[in-house]
Amino acid sequence: MNKAIRNLDLEKILFFDIETVRRNKVLDVDSKEFELYAWSLRDKATGFIPPSIEVMRHYENNGALSPVFNKIVVISVGFIQDKILYYKSIVGTQKEVIEEFYKVVASSGFRVCGHNIIGFDLPVIRIKALEEGVDLNLIPEDINDSGKRPWNLTKVLDTMDISKGTLYSNLSLDALCMLKGINSSKDDISGAYVSQVYYSEGVERVAKYCNKDVIATAEVLCALIGKSDYIKEYVCREEKTLKEKTDVNIFEHILASGQLNPEIIKVICEKVEKEGIDKEATLKLVKTALSNSKLYNKVEEEDYSELKTALGLDVDYSLIQEVVNKGNLGKKQADQLIIKYIKEGQEIRLKVIELTEKFLYEKEKMGQKVAQKSFALLKEKLS
Repeated sequence: MNKAIRNLDLEKILFFDIETVRRNKVLDVDSKEFELYAWSLRDKATGFIPPSIEVMRHYENNGALSPVFNKIVVISVGFIQDKILYYKSIVGTQKEVIEEFYKVVASSGFRVCGHNIIGFDLPVIRIKALEEGVDLNLIPEDINDSGKRPWNLTKVLDTMDISKGTLYSNLSLDALCMLKGINSSKDDISGAYVSQVYYSEGVERVAKYCNKDVIATAEVLCALIGKSDYIKEYVCREEKTLKEKTDVNIFEHILASGQLNPEIIKVICEKVEKEGIDKEATLKLVKTALSNSKLYNKVEEEDYSELKTALGLDVDYSLIQEVVNKGNLGKKQADQLIIKYIKEGQEIRLKVIELTEKFLYEKEKMGQKVAQKSFALLKEKLS
């Protein structure tokens, strides 16, 4: 490989791959799509158009290869940090997938890398973005191929282009994997069967296949620059891969994966409980880690509600201070607190007891008999 390729910073590259399927499960013979597809199969010398059954069969087998007759169902992305390859699949409607992909590229600021992305993936994504009415301002200029030649895409790394050089024929990703002894992404399904799998089973298996292509591409690029053993670990964002160990730096994991799910929330809470970490500080750290993650999808404040609940930070404790500040904690005020918090979880109820006692001591009211009696009732009911 040339010097520029050999000196690539592997941790400043966003790997990606797309999977396309034919636009429709069955081609409607009365549609404009059928008319255009049949015309594309005509014999250019005679103008002969194949019979409808042959057109439909060809569409089922090859429709996914044309940006006019296909649709994007998944885009997988990944990047390397500290020799760990983090990856995920983006699924949803075609428009959602494209928009999220462009946002990930823009937010990472990395060069993009894939196999045959100059000849297929990038132009297909752009054309489908046009079809879906995606705001074209979302397309990062570094990967916008419109009106450009391949050599103008200086921030794009295509492993097909890198590997073949001036060779007259292309090298497939599968062929490169074989040459370098890399696990092939085709061990489950191959590109020719993606449409069939998608329309019979849904997107999940296709997404896993797409993820494998990203892994294979990253390994191939490492091999091409002489660093075959560079990647030491693989972390899939959408799977439960976080090990629940005390030495796991949870915030570094969130920073790298852009992930906030029930499993991670569980690990955070266990870590907070075990190590006595301040809960408010923990929430701030999680927000900071997510907002700085390269695979971060904007998380709104309400999206933190599960974490805040788990940490006991979403409860309004103002009533405690309010009733204590009004005067002595009497039975009426204690009943107000009991009614408000009796249905909360044990951790929150114990927090109410703790805060009430704290405020009573701060206001120098705990020494009063009425307050002592009312507090004892509160403690009994909420413990």
